[in-house]
Amino acid sequence: MSKINGKIVIKSDEIITVRMPYTDLDDRASEHFKANFTRLLNKNYSTVVILDFSKINLIDGSGIAAILYAYSLCSKKGIQLITCCLNASGQKLFKQKGVDLLIPNYNNYDDALISAKEYLKNMKFLCVNYNRLDKTFGTFNEGDKLPLACTIIDNDSQLLRVS
Repeated sequence: MSKINGKIVIKSDEIITVRMPYTDLDDRASEHFKANFTRLLNKNYSTVVILDFSKINLIDGSGIAAILYAYSLCSKKGIQLITCCLNASGQKLFKQKGVDLLIPNYNNYDDALISAKEYLKNMKFLCVNYNRLDKTFGTFNEGDKLPLACTIIDNDSQLLRVS
């Protein structure tokens, strides 16, 4: 476990858990969160990020915008974003704004971690030479060493990364 700019970050293989240190995710905290989340993703490669909202009492419109910003960054990098421990008002706001349709939320951290581990377990990679997209060189499991110069896509053919 380590702290990055006041945020508690727990790394476990390809899962990063961010325990939000704020009590309110309002204008000020949202800007702080967005800046730190961007830095975190730029410094680490992960497959799953869990946002733990157990200390959050209030989320306002700017907080929702910050969460959607995090979702957008994760989506662009092929990272699964999961939330957990939202209070009743946070869950209601997620439903009202449609965030619950984009980002899975779990009532507790243990369930979120189980889901993240299941996601990693089920993820299979195809390595395709990006100069010759017609040729598949094989299927790789999470943790396998991948050949250089390949495009990684998941089972749903979504681009994850080009190395």
